[in-house]
Amino acid sequence: MRAVILTVGLALGLAGCAQQVELHTVFNPADAEFVLKDGPNRVSGQAFVRQNGGGVVTCAGSGVGLTPVNAYSTDRMIGIYGNSVSGYLPAIIEKKLPENAEYIRLSRTAYCDAQGNFDFENVPDGEYYVTTYVAWTVGYVAQGGGLMKRVSVSGGKHEKLILTP
Repeated sequence: MRAVILTVGLALGLAGCAQQVELHTVFNPADAEFVLKDGPNRVSGQAFVRQNGGGVVTCAGSGVGLTPVNAYSTDRMIGIYGNSVSGYLPAIIEKKLPENAEYIRLSRTAYCDAQGNFDFENVPDGEYYVTTYVAWTVGYVAQGGGLMKRVSVSGGKHEKLILTP
């Protein structure tokens, strides 16, 4: 019995340790500067996570990132979510990435309303990663996590997304 408790405790302890993500590319600001220009497109949607008991938690008040797709951002998404199309990273898993202020500056941020809705207007043609975080705690344990979806817009398109695991 004690061995089972120790094994479970060790597994939970390791799950809470931060995993260092190693990036294989260097950020080139020229690959992302187009995000600062106005364009004819719109990206909107809703982000939420369904709890085990059936309740729904939205991203209310959380930031939503609109990040241009390029070699560096793709490397980051694969490091975080395991792929570059869509993903979910449970809150209990922490991944550490190198800080990059220029990368953050060359993205857009919107905020979720109480229903989990977000909206980016005047988006230039291109491909983007849309990311947000939906979290709550049960006792002292973090629940929910990070959400990501890749989207492409051009020619005045309005892309409506649902971000959920």
